[in-house]
Order: sequence, then C-alpha cells, then structure tokens
Amino acid sequence: MKKNETNLRKRRLGRKALLLGLVLLLALSPVNWGGAFGGPADGESGAGERRAAAPADADSIWERVYADETVGAEGGSDGDGSAGDTASGPAITVVGVNVKNTDTLEVGIQVGGPDQPLFQSVGLVLEYDRSRLTPIDWQPGWQTVESQTTNASGEAITTSSTAVVAGQEDWKSLAVYTPTWINSGTAQVYEPGGGTGVGAAGKGYLLLQANTEYPYSLPTARQIVTVKFQYTGDSVGTGGAITPAASFADVGLALAGAEGSGLSEGKKVAYTSRVKHVGLYHTGKAFYYNGALRDDGSGNAEEDPTLSGRTLAVNFSASIVEGETQQAAGGGTGDVAVLSFYDWDETMLGSSIISKTAGEEEIKEALIAFSQSQYAVASGGDKPTEFPADLTNESYVDNAAFPLTYKKGYNFAGWVRADGKEGSEPLTEAFTAYETLGETPEADGSYPKGSFNAARWKYEAGPNGGSWGNIVLKAGYVENAWCNYRGEGVTEAQKSFYVISDFSYNRYGAAIVNLSNGTVTREGGNYSIKMTVNRLNGAGYGVTRLYEPVVRAAYTMNVGGTDMNMYAYVALNGSDQESAELIAPRNASNFTVTVVDAGQRLSNGDKIASYTLADSKSSSQTIQKSVFLPEATLNYFNDKAREHNEVLPNAISADWSNNVANPDFYDLGMYDSEIDQYYYQYGKASDLAGVTNAGQLRNMAKNKITLYMLGKGNRNLTVAEIKEAIAMQTGTANNNKVPAAISTNIRTAYNNVKAAYAANGSQELSADQIAYAINNNGALLP
Repeated sequence: MKKNETNLRKRRLGRKALLLGLVLLLALSPVNWGGAFGGPADGESGAGERRAAAPADADSIWERVYADETVGAEGGSDGDGSAGDTASGPAITVVGVNVKNTDTLEVGIQVGGPDQPLFQSVGLVLEYDRSRLTPIDWQPGWQTVESQTTNASGEAITTSSTAVVAGQEDWKSLAVYTPTWINSGTAQVYEPGGGTGVGAAGKGYLLLQANTEYPYSLPTARQIVTVKFQYTGDSVGTGGAITPAASFADVGLALAGAEGSGLSEGKKVAYTSRVKHVGLYHTGKAFYYNGALRDDGSGNAEEDPTLSGRTLAVNFSASIVEGETQQAAGGGTGDVAVLSFYDWDETMLGSSIISKTAGEEEIKEALIAFSQSQYAVASGGDKPTEFPADLTNESYVDNAAFPLTYKKGYNFAGWVRADGKEGSEPLTEAFTAYETLGETPEADGSYPKGSFNAARWKYEAGPNGGSWGNIVLKAGYVENAWCNYRGEGVTEAQKSFYVISDFSYNRYGAAIVNLSNGTVTREGGNYSIKMTVNRLNGAGYGVTRLYEPVVRAAYTMNVGGTDMNMYAYVALNGSDQESAELIAPRNASNFTVTVVDAGQRLSNGDKIASYTLADSKSSSQTIQKSVFLPEATLNYFNDKAREHNEVLPNAISADWSNNVANPDFYDLGMYDSEIDQYYYQYGKASDLAGVTNAGQLRNMAKNKITLYMLGKGNRNLTVAEIKEAIAMQTGTANNNKVPAAISTNIRTAYNNVKAAYAANGSQELSADQIAYAINNNGALLP
C-alpha cells in the first residue's frame, strides 16, 4: 500500500472544550499523563548524582504498590512485562562490600540484566547475626571513605533510629542510599523482643526496599538500594581491630527464615513487615514472591502455595569484597541518563537507564529491551528486534498490558524524541501516528517529510556536548495494510470512521416543566449524554488517527420562540477508546453527533483549524430527544431514590426531597393531560388518610417508591415498577411526607422492610411482601 510520502497529520494538544451556542460541553476522560517524567530534568539533580533516600514513613510509592498487591493485582496473560518472556520470573542479587579503612559493611540489592523483566519495586527481608552487625543510618556526608564512624559534621553516627511507620511500630526505619532515578528507598529493622513476640534468638531482621514511580527496563544489572552495617561486638577483636566478613555466612546474613525449615521464626517476622513476604517484586504489571506468606485465618502467617508459580529468585554474591563506599563509587550505576517512554496519547509507559556516554549499541540494546517489554506476539513466538516487523500484517494483540501491539491499523515502528530539545517537538505536541514509514531516503540522505523515518530519534549521531542528558521518547506508529480496510466483508454502513456507541443518559439537578392544560409552556434542565468513541470503522478495523479529534454535536434549540441551529464540541484525548459527555439543555432538539478533526497539519508544517469530518467518512449518530429525556429522567430518579435509602433512617437526601418532583413524573409518562392530573395514586382510598393536597399525595408516592426499592435490594426500577410501588396498599403506617424531619412512621416502615428483606435471605420482595412487612412489623407474608 503506497501512500503519499508528504502527507502529514498532526494534532494540537492544547486541549480546551470549545463552546459554540448556549451549550456547555465537557470531556470527562482526562489525558493519562502518568505523572512526572521518570527521571529528573537536565539542570536538576542529575541522574548521575546520588542521594540518601528518605525513611520509610515518607514512602508513599511503596504504599500504593503494596495496596495493589494486597488485592491480588497482577498482569494478565503474558503480563509480566518481560523483555525475553522469562518463565521463571525475576532474579535479584544481594551484594556486600567491606568499605576500605572503615568498620562498616554495605549490603545492596541489584536488579535487571539480560532477559530480566521490568523493575518497579522490590522488598526483601534479611536476617543477620546481632552479635556481629548493627544496622546504621546512611549519612549524607559520606562522600569519601575516610572516617566512616562519623558524619561530615564530625557527629557520632546514630546506630539506631526512632522513626517508625504507622502500623509497623515494631520496625524502626533507617535511611539508605539509592541512585537518584530511584524514587524512594528505605530499610526497616526489627529486633526480637519487640511487641510481635517473634524472631529467632540472636537474630536481627532488616527489610530493604526500593521503588520507582514507573517501571524501568534495565538491560544491565543496577544496584538500586544500599544499607550500611557497622561491625560490632564479636567482630571487634583485641585492640579494637575488626574482623571483616569474607562471606555472608560469616555474619549470618541470609533471607529471613533461613535459620529453619517450614514456617520458621524468620518467616513469621517477614509477615509482620510491610511486604508480608520474605521477598516481593513488582514489574508494574505483575508480582513475584520469595517465601510467599498469607493469613491463616486467625491473623497469623502461613506459607502460601497458591503463589508458588510466581517465584522471585534471590541470589547472594559468593563473597564479600573490599571496596569503596557505594556513594563514592557512583552508586553502582555509573554516570547515567534516564530515557522516559510515552505512548502516542502521552500515557507514561516506563523508563530505562543508559550511561551518559552511551554508544550506539548500548542505546539500541536499551530501546529493544524496553520495546519488547511492551510488545506481544500473537503466536507466542520470539519478539522482534527490529521495528516495525512488517507493515503487511496486523500486529494487534488483544492485550492492553502490551500497548505497542494494542493499536488496530498501526504497527509500532520505533521511538521519536519529544522533549522540545535538539529540534524535537514537546511531548504534548508531537503527533506520532504516520501514514508511511519512509523507506527510501532522499538524495541528501534525509527521509520524506511526514514519514516515521524523518522523525525517528537519531541516536546514532551521538549526544551533543559529548554526553547524554535525560530524554523523553514517544512511541511512533505506521499505518499497516489493514488500516482503513473497506474491502471484502465490509458493508457500506460499516465503512464510516470513528464509531460512536454505548450511549447513556442522566440529569444534573432539577428539571423544570410548566404546564397549562397539558401543554408545556416552559421547560429547563441539564441532561448528560455520555458516549464511547472508538478509533474503528463499523467492521472493527482500525482507522487513521486524527490530529485533534472532537465530537461535534449539531442540534436545534428554541430561543425566544425561534429555532436556532447550534454546534458544540467535546474535545477528545486521542486514545483509541475513550468516553465523552455532552451536557444538553432540555429545550434542545435531537442531537446528531459526529467525530471530526478540529485541527490538521499540512505537509509544509502549517497548522490549521478545520473541524472537518475524518476524511469525510466519519459516522454520525442521531440521539432522539424522545429517547434521552425519559431515560435520563429514569436514571436520575433511581440514583436519587437509592441515595435517599442509603442515608435513611437517620437523614434524608436533599436531591430526592427537593429535585425529584412533578417534572420527573411527567417525563416518565405519568401524567394525564385530559384531566390535568399526575398519577400518584392507583390504590384504595384507605391509603389517602391524612392527605389534604396534591403535594402530600406526591410525597406519599415517593415514600412508597423508596420503600419498594429497598425491598428490591436498592436496584434500579422500571417505570412499570414505579407505578406498582405507588399502587401498594400501605395504610396509615406510611407517612405522607418526604420529611424535613424524619417521622417515626418513616423510620418504622424503613426498618420493617429491611427486616423482611433480611428474613427472605436478602432476596427481592414482591410488592405484596413489601406492603405486608410495612404493616406487620417486618414479618414476611405467610
């Protein structure tokens, strides 16, 4: 499929809802920015600098990650985000360094390496011999190897901490050391004898953890967090000389629980930690475990065999070596730059690390590794190392966990720089959906304007100034042969671009309807029309992505007795599927909604505002007022009735009390224009005791409706059921007020229906059962 090499479609993302006429339009699905970039910007604390990490009580990132784990969040099929589809899960390494000319041991965790999955968070509970080691706070002044027993100010190093984490009062927090691209890291220490009453004699326990805001691809193993121990006690010999450990076994440093089999004391300690396991690893999509534990039903730990298939391997280095402090050694990461990866709709995908002097091969390796982590293969075979693999076939795989292959009609081609530097566009302006790859370069070696290859990040040229800074990259896609497919099997009605579907309706606030002899003389109110927009044609094939898609609504509104043609627009974010909401005035006519392109970019780079149909092929949907008005009213009616039930019997819903009134019954078809009367009463005169006017009759009907809904489990009611509710014979026990002050009768009726519903096994009650329960102290109808 040969396409015009110079046709470039781009969009502006300075997104504001456009108002034409007297209608307010809102788009309720915001751009998923994903937060800040994965690393610091140039000129800030650089990725090559290091810092002491904050203690655990400030670690909100870990709290979010652990909250996901506790509800069982994990990736779906092939959801581990692995660069090489490793079936065995991640492997991490614990390393140790005896710091030169000091009496300290540094212990760190290394993650990443070839064929390893993405890294976002890790937590590991270690045990150690308390007679030889004491964990200590990392001091910010430790830039060199001299005098490690005092900090930069000459003050004595604190050998324990009083900081605690809420809910973890038996664990004391210590500062640790992390590279700056790690968002947070901490250590927490537990010593047996605390309130939990668990732990092996002579052992200390330390939880070491680190987290990033977004997943990182690490083709080369990186040390992400380091804690410091001081040799004490049995490690100090005659004359004060220390005996540094040659291996972790020398100081009893191992995984918690290594001192015994089964549910050992160390594993019991691990269960009291924040991570609830000996080891926990999060890829951003899935969790992996070492020493997986769970609640035994009584609040105590037991081993969890259900997680045995998601194993985190933990290796310990063969020996403890002598070397410089991690801070002086550069944190084990070298002088690095952060690559932050975004999808075409500005969704943050993750990050990667390269050295600031990285050559072509190192960058290529990082790009391939991260691309593969976001890429699925339908056949389950090997993932490609060159992109796009081809444009003849559709690369789409129905798995949102792999966004690079979740774009119908487009195949992933590579990465475009998008940080406004070195000639690139800013992230929110770079439009990275291309009609052509641009295989053939021009005579001067450049590629046709508007092609992917013309925009691709040219990392082969090397960095300006001799070193890389932090770089923002955006995924670039090229149309494949199935984009805009209109061939065999596609009917004429299915050929339209950008399908709009899944309409739903509601209302905001009260409605206004004034009647005179059954004729509406005045009306008002605001109605919600929600819809889903898909970048598909009617047959389900992907279509060309628009530069600035908006939903255009055309309608007629009566203003002062004159019909006026109006247009209004709802700005979209450019995602493949998203929701939009139109706020429609009651006095508007039927709406015709269409997806149009609010802005285009010509081949010369000029931007224009066009508001044109998507290639004049967009689908239109007409929303009949006779449909959305009663449906919106019924949904509002149900929502407010349910809200009322949720606060009874001790309070009332102001919306139900004040905003559900005559117009609602009118819009639900419960009005007889011939006798100018609302249908509030369908039953016997005995139900009218104490009723003196139409307002009381309406309030009595509303009470019956909420009690009927309560007996149905607070589910939505149909119009027919609302009429059935009003027809119930509840006698004088049903007070005829929707009260400003809740009456005893209302409370009694409410409690009676609840009791009958419970007695019926929380199964729906019939109208007769509800009425009987109201009048018989909550008893079930015999």
